Amino acid sequence: MPERIEIWMMDEVKKYIEGEFLETRVEYFPRGNGTAVLFRAEGRPSHTEPRKVLHQLWVDKSFFLRCADRTSLQAALDGADIKMSMKKAGDKIVELH
Repeated sequence: MPERIEIWMMDEVKKYIEGEFLETRVEYFPRGNGTAVLFRAEGRPSHTEPRKVLHQLWVDKSFFLRCADRTSLQAALDGADIKMSMKKAGDKIVELH
């Protein structure tokens, strides 16, 4: 098991969110000296509106550390039903622990 949040973990969550919300750009920001990562998905609600923050996801280190590889990380994200939680929250932060 990893002991810290690895780059591949952040990239995997970024790719997952981009796959769930088409035409969004996702950036991530490690927080608190490696204790969590904030993911921010930006896009256009419609073609006539400017880009803005559509969804935000805060992933705690403990969530990442339960996932030893890409497959288990993807399964954990699926199991947490991230897409539905993020849709309901809109631009508010959804937290995963």
